[in-house]
Amino acid sequence: MACAAAIALATVAAGLPVGGAIRDTREKTAQTPPLAYDVDVAVDLDAGVWSGRETVRYVQRSRMPAREVVFNLYPNAGSVRVGERLLEITAASLNGVSVQANTRGGELRLEPDPPIMPGANVEIVLEFRGRAVRLTAEEMDLSAHVNDQVSMILNSTERRRVMPGKTTTVGGDAMLLGNPFPMLAARGGRVGGEQRRAGDVVMADAAAWRIRVEAPTGVEVVASGNRSASPGPKVTVFEGAGLRTVAVFASRGHLSSQATAAGARLACIYAPKHALAARRALEAMRGAVEFYTETFGPAPFRELTLVEAPLAPGTSSAAFSGLIAVASAYSTDIRGEEGKDLPGYIRDTPELMEGEIEFAAMHEAAKQWWGELVGSDPQRSAYLEEGTATYSAVMALEALRGKEAAAKAIEQRLRAPYRVYRMFGGQDETAHRRANDFPNWFAYQAIVETKGGLLMGAVRERLGHERFVEGLRRFAEGHAGKIARPEDLLDALAPKSDPVMRKDVEKLFERWLRQRFGDADIGAPEYAVGATKDVAKKKERGPGSPFEWFGRLIVRKLVQVGKATAKPF
Repeated sequence: MACAAAIALATVAAGLPVGGAIRDTREKTAQTPPLAYDVDVAVDLDAGVWSGRETVRYVQRSRMPAREVVFNLYPNAGSVRVGERLLEITAASLNGVSVQANTRGGELRLEPDPPIMPGANVEIVLEFRGRAVRLTAEEMDLSAHVNDQVSMILNSTERRRVMPGKTTTVGGDAMLLGNPFPMLAARGGRVGGEQRRAGDVVMADAAAWRIRVEAPTGVEVVASGNRSASPGPKVTVFEGAGLRTVAVFASRGHLSSQATAAGARLACIYAPKHALAARRALEAMRGAVEFYTETFGPAPFRELTLVEAPLAPGTSSAAFSGLIAVASAYSTDIRGEEGKDLPGYIRDTPELMEGEIEFAAMHEAAKQWWGELVGSDPQRSAYLEEGTATYSAVMALEALRGKEAAAKAIEQRLRAPYRVYRMFGGQDETAHRRANDFPNWFAYQAIVETKGGLLMGAVRERLGHERFVEGLRRFAEGHAGKIARPEDLLDALAPKSDPVMRKDVEKLFERWLRQRFGDADIGAPEYAVGATKDVAKKKERGPGSPFEWFGRLIVRKLVQVGKATAKPF
């Protein structure tokens, strides 16, 4: 979780186009970026809609003539019925010739006639309009987010569908548009038309972007990319190179705080009543960015903005190139006036919620390196991003607040979800499996994020801190702008030149990702936490483990809704 961040163009590793502005559409030179998007979009915060025109330019790199061009329409991912689609293509042309736009689920397919020849310059123009999912105040409330988590925990094995547009939302005085424009499908990264249950679906190639946003007077806009000179009071321009995902955030009446870290400009945009949480989040992000820059290498972007966003239950935070969004629910001051209306089972465990926004800021900032700079397949190898980013946040906590804080984070963020998942019926699974095969987001987190993060901890222990950091730095430098595979991370951490160390690290990868040793390596479920009435009556935190504190929260909820005890299954 975290607020959002607009990180513009910065030091980008070799192989990425360097320079913000995109050339005129008529200019075809050797310096033209291999993939470039030029977008003009108008956003209407009150209506919750956007519309505009996108020009995409690239050089056809296939060895055979291309008979089809596929775009991913990410706001539509998981849509089953036409009425669920949030993004619509109203016109399309390819190299100046109109083409039929065929939409299926989250995909747009164009069929050029004649086919596109290898090496040809391609220019595609798409006109679009979209609508955001409108959320009520109750849906954005902390109670709704916690209840959603509890529901998934109690039904860990239940298959739960994720509706389209989880990061395309509007509520109150803010609107988040996550990847709201058509994006060329990366090789192996087509969204398809299937339902979604868990895991991200965004898999995109790094590209140059220019986004020109028009908004009504009084509406402030931030977006992925570097803010450029605006041509007028209602228009803001953002440009950047090496962007893998993009987002636009529009708000009215929000405040902004700034900071700097390792040469990067940071900002946090927030509702006035949440100034305290925003300061904590901005400070956590500042410390994390300084640590990551020193440890992994230069920040992939020179601007990072953290925004308080209207996100529905089930989505606590999201990261985009230069922009981090955290659900406004997690800015709630539980101990203050705002917390008085919260249910007792939340007020009684404030320590479980108060650190959420800070850890989210660190976790999503880490994804600027692991996810944005270095891409991965979020369905087939999600642990590359999730596990590495989570453990990077733990390392940042250790550097900034000491080993005790890091150990607590490992217990609460990694071990506890797995043990709670097991306590309420979830079965140990391998992390190296398709993300959408998990029944819901909690099961996915308990296995993929937990085992991926703890794998990084095990490798660090085996290699030693210095060699571990050297390996991650090698991974960042060697795969910047690329989509990495699991073997790429293995090669970076344990090169084949050291066969003994390589064999040990390979065994760790095998054990944590492809085998089922969760109970032995993470901790067996403590069924007594879910079956003892006394646990539900305790008001104080007590000496128990973070797992037990989390268990109390769940059991108190059960008591309040009339169930005396949780079922251990």
